[in-house]
Amino acid sequence: TSVDSKDKRLRASALVESKNTYVVIDTGPEFRIQALRAGLKKLDAVFLTHSHADHLNGLDDVRVFSHTKAVDPAKPDNKETEGSGLPIYANANTIKDTKNRFDYIFKPIKEGGGKPKIDLKDTASFSKENPIRVENIFAIPVPLLHGHLKDSGYLLFEQQALDERHSIAYLTDCSSIPEASLSLIEENAGT
Repeated sequence: TSVDSKDKRLRASALVESKNTYVVIDTGPEFRIQALRAGLKKLDAVFLTHSHADHLNGLDDVRVFSHTKAVDPAKPDNKETEGSGLPIYANANTIKDTKNRFDYIFKPIKEGGGKPKIDLKDTASFSKENPIRVENIFAIPVPLLHGHLKDSGYLLFEQQALDERHSIAYLTDCSSIPEASLSLIEENAGT
């Protein structure tokens, strides 16, 4: 009930910007409000930490950034745009939960409808030797534990050369950070 705007809590999400490249970490229920407040006009990728509602339930609101438009049956040339869609990076469990919770996204589109066009990418295939690359933003997935749930943090940086690297580690909703994950951050954070 506070009138102080600093007391208005929104769920966890982060916007990372570098040289006209924009990535978001998590899409909580207020993602749309947060994107409007930030003046977000472009989104190049989303990194999901885990599938709890406070980190995922705004996923439908990436629709405006996901390279699709509603199909208008009155216009035969009005078709879904090409490409695989907005890259969404997450671990296997989060991908499974996303497909379950947002099953309509993965079904054939109905005329007149619109939905996000997303490309789910399992972070298991990425590492310090093979980081995720979204234009000039690189990310290394960092395994975390949130109780018994395996979730992900991310070490993000601009340059791949370790001695030139400006990085930030985003670790949220974790009950413990494995030693291997701490070492991964220490060894790859750069200067």
